[in-house]
Parts: sequence; C-alpha cells; structure tokens
Amino acid sequence: MRKAILFLSMLFAMVVRAEIGYYELVDSADYYINKEEYAKAEETILRALRLEPSNYNNSLLLSNLGTIQRRQGRLEEAVKNYTFAIYMTPNAVTLLKNRAAVYVEMDSIDHALSDYKKIVSLDKDDIESRYYCALIYLDKGRISEAQDIITELKDLDGKCAETQECLARMHQAMGHYTEAAGIFSQLLRDNSGRDDLLVHRAECYLGANDLQRAAPDIEECISLNPTDGYMYILKARLKKKLYLNNEVNECISLAVKYGIPKSDAEMLLRVD
Repeated sequence: MRKAILFLSMLFAMVVRAEIGYYELVDSADYYINKEEYAKAEETILRALRLEPSNYNNSLLLSNLGTIQRRQGRLEEAVKNYTFAIYMTPNAVTLLKNRAAVYVEMDSIDHALSDYKKIVSLDKDDIESRYYCALIYLDKGRISEAQDIITELKDLDGKCAETQECLARMHQAMGHYTEAAGIFSQLLRDNSGRDDLLVHRAECYLGANDLQRAAPDIEECISLNPTDGYMYILKARLKKKLYLNNEVNECISLAVKYGIPKSDAEMLLRVD
C-alpha cells in the first residue's frame, strides 16, 4: 500500500513539474522575443510544444513562432505555423490577419483575400480587413466588389484614412482622376510619409493631363525612390505627353536599369 502511495505521489510530482516546465518555457520564449533573440525564442517554443503537444495554449505558441519566422524572412515557414495555429483556433482574427499579411509579402494575393474575407465575416466592425479587401479587389479590376466593401467602410467610418484611400483608389480605377487626386492630396496632408500616396496622385495628374502638377510629384517620387524603376516610367509618360522623345528613351533606359523588363516598360508607356 505504502509503495502504491509513494508511486502515485511521484507520478503527481512529475505531472506538476511538467506543467510548470511548460509555462516556464512560455515565459522564457516571451522574454527572448522581447529581447529579439529569435534563435533562442524559437528553440524554447519548440521545447514547449514537444513537452505538451496537446496544450490549448499551443495556438499562441505557434503564432509566436510564425511571427519570429516572418521577422527573419522565413515566410513559408511562418505561413505553415500560422496555419497550424488557425487549425486549433479557426476564428482567431489576429492569427488570420498575421497570415494574410505574410501572404501579401509572398505576393499570394488570392490567399490573402480569402483570409481578409473570413475576418470580415467574423468581425462586423473591422475596418482594416475591409480596407485590404477593397484594395485587392481594385487591383484585380473587380470594381463592383470593391464598391460593396467601400460602402461598408463608409457606414463604419466614412472619414477615416482607410475609407478615404479606398475611395480615391476607386475613383482612380474608374478614370475619375481629378476627384481621386483631390482625395490623395488631403491624405498626403495627413500622412506625409506615405510615398505610395504620392505615386498615386502623380498617376492621377498624368491621367488628367495636369502636367504642371504631375511634374513636381514625379520628381519627388524619384528623389524618394531613386532605384525604383517604376518612378522612371512615370517620368517617361510625362515626357511623352510633352513630346520630348529623346528624354522618353532616357527614362525608359533608367526604368530597365532599375528592374523593369523592357517589354513591360514599353507596355506601361502605352497607358496613355
């Protein structure tokens, strides 16, 4: 009898130590993450997962593991671990957002859209995911679907930056360049560090043949991103409208130098 009691006591002590060990590892992983010691954090998380593979909290550990891998540029591994975590907690909005963001980095836009659409179905007040859905629809030329999402954004908060940017992008996609440029101008006043907004406004000025306003925007775009080939495509379009053909060719050469295939550069030049 005494041996049986001793055995049960030892077994209980082992279980307690295992449980403490798991949560100690979780705390240690958080510490290493905060210190940006990612190799140690990853090793600690994996130890915790091996210690208690069925623990419900493993969803959070897998999420943290995915985030560590994302910060290191290991995007496919990050997606894999976010997916494991989502399998455990399928309606976790934060996990879905994290995976969607990685899909965008990987240029896996359809997968990102799927995640954002699920978030929209789960959270009626989520502005950010509707914003990304609208932008993806616009980039794909799916204007009516973008309009539906933008209507929801306007109902949630018509004046917020996300809604206004989607409206501007929709006007641009529909060829309403003057209206779009006006909204982009307001957004730039409130978000001076957004180079992408400046690029969109330059495109709108070009589309509206407002070359006097397009020229300084394009020069600023180039000064901010001197090795981005697309900036020279914008300048080539401007020079083409001004019938400065020699300068057009110079801009195309720079666009090719900075990564735009020549066939794509010539196609983009035909936009006008």
